[in-house]
Amino acid sequence: MSRPLLFWANGKTPSSAKKLGRLTQRVLPETLVLAVLCLTDMGWTIAAIRMGIAKESNPLMAYFLGQGNMLFALVKIGSFMVPLVVMELLRRVKPFFIPVAIRCAIAAYVALYMIGSLRVHGWI
Repeated sequence: MSRPLLFWANGKTPSSAKKLGRLTQRVLPETLVLAVLCLTDMGWTIAAIRMGIAKESNPLMAYFLGQGNMLFALVKIGSFMVPLVVMELLRRVKPFFIPVAIRCAIAAYVALYMIGSLRVHGWI
């Protein structure tokens, strides 16, 4: 039996730590897919804007992009990595809900990306 990551001086593990389980659990494939989608979107956005074939339609992110690629990348990565880390931590508490929620997020991301692209190019 492995020793818990968190325990009090008396050697007992708090019940809240038992609920979270071990923090060495593997990351969901869905989490990796969503992270790759977001990173690809970020890379494509930077490249396409620099080539002059696209524009950032999110006004807040357009501001950060105007300040430089590095700031844009940091804000973009933070905007999806923080929620993904939180979802992975919550997965220990809600093991059935979190994978479904991430799958829904993937579907929504792809749908909104496609709709946004079509609108920017005037096809809808």
